[in-house]
Amino acid sequence: MKRGRSKRAADASARVALLCLFVLGCSNGSGPPNWIEHPHRQFSEKRYVTGVGQGPDRPAADEAARAEIARRTAGETEGIEIARRWRAKAPRVHWALAVLDRPALVARLTERIAQTDQQLATVSTEPTDARPPQRIANALSAIALIQQRDALRDRIAHLEGDPPSPETSPSRNELEARLSAAKQAFAIAVEAYEMDPISGAPGETLDSARRALAQQVLARGFALPPESEWGDAPAVSLRVRARIAFDPLDLGHRQDFRSIQWEASLEIEDPAAGGPVIALLSDRARATHLNAHSTRRLAQEQAIEFLAQALSTWLDAHYAPRP
Repeated sequence: MKRGRSKRAADASARVALLCLFVLGCSNGSGPPNWIEHPHRQFSEKRYVTGVGQGPDRPAADEAARAEIARRTAGETEGIEIARRWRAKAPRVHWALAVLDRPALVARLTERIAQTDQQLATVSTEPTDARPPQRIANALSAIALIQQRDALRDRIAHLEGDPPSPETSPSRNELEARLSAAKQAFAIAVEAYEMDPISGAPGETLDSARRALAQQVLARGFALPPESEWGDAPAVSLRVRARIAFDPLDLGHRQDFRSIQWEASLEIEDPAAGGPVIALLSDRARATHLNAHSTRRLAQEQAIEFLAQALSTWLDAHYAPRP
């Protein structure tokens, strides 16, 4: 029983001592605490990065102190703790001391690099019979992991640590080459039709729209299937189908102008998965010009521009490395 009482008394004493330290750190003494001018007298510069901040209230002072550490470490924010606070009475200003345990954070970042290297070893091992979509996905995952590992190494360097040497794995250039080869085997078929504005039924083919879409496919390193195989699902990785409807508008008394409302839609299908539409992008606008011919040309140009931009944005979002 005596031993239990002694342990409880010791724990109580420890809590009181910790409370006293906190009070001293937040004290409103007659003069400013020494850590405002000399933070490294309490937190060794060899181990800690410190930042002193001030503000009209406690949150503002805390934020200013954290921002000072971020400034000194090229944007580092992880692991920052507020170690001291003080409030001046006249003028009423709050002060805060933020600290970052540099070796502790370097150790955590180094462990994450080791985990990233393990994941990289897994995704960079590609089966010989992998189809182009899987090869593209593997290459993108590996590139993302290399970017993640490089970012961790940069953070360690900014903390004046010693980043671990990269493991023997494919380089970024090797993965870029692997991605390019996979894209060249990834065939995307493109179709474009004029659509009836009332029934929605497809009509004549629009070769200008088809060419614009094909240019976006080729510009991003993908392949177009041979003409004879464009409708053959096994030879196609994706099918892109564009439709444009043109609806002349009655401007009433404004007979000196012609106006056409156009509506364009872009469907992207995945033949390998049974043909479901995996993306549907659409837009509409109005084109106005002096005569019917020029108005139709302007409306078609606007619609094709939308379709080409929509396709390029979608392809980049799904099959290009993140910046």
